[in-house]
Amino acid sequence: MIVNSINSTVREILERDIFEYLNLNSLSDREKAELIENLIVSLQNRVMLRIADLLEESHEFEIFKALLDKESVLDEEVIEFLKARNIQVDILTAEEAILLKSEILALDKVPQGGQVA
Repeated sequence: MIVNSINSTVREILERDIFEYLNLNSLSDREKAELIENLIVSLQNRVMLRIADLLEESHEFEIFKALLDKESVLDEEVIEFLKARNIQVDILTAEEAILLKSEILALDKVPQGGQVA
């Protein structure tokens, strides 16, 4: 998948202080790694939805989908397809990583009854 190679900057955004902030420092390294991997999968899905939305506007989503369905599609092919359409995966990924982390941190501020003040 094109987002499989999330760069260290994005990974750092996701990891930075989140365990401490959510009082999860007691998790084992394995549990922390699992949580981060789940967050990365969520991030990948969010980025793909953003890409789909952008391509849907230009009616090119079906072309993109066919490219992804190819048996031996290379990440470079997908990235070139997106670049040709001015879709910057790195920027989308960074934006979505920040939004995801913000949403997770906001969950900690929801009172016990589940209503935001």
